[in-house]
Amino acid sequence: MIKVLIVEDDPMARKLLEIFVEGSEKYSIVHAIESAAMAEIYCFKNPIDLILMDVCTAMNASGLEASGKIFLFRSV
Repeated sequence: MIKVLIVEDDPMARKLLEIFVEGSEKYSIVHAIESAAMAEIYCFKNPIDLILMDVCTAMNASGLEASGKIFLFRSV
């Protein structure tokens, strides 16, 4: 099972992503959050296989910057 983290600040878009992911037998949503800053913290503490993240999230956190930090952390 592929563990998915959804990062989206728009509640409707987040719910739609959840519906799509839940409809698959290969993927499992482990968490859905609003901010890329929180995604960094979550990924440092929990194993995640796939992140579906918005580019600009709540608290003006950049999904692009968060992705880079998460990638560097996981590469080490």
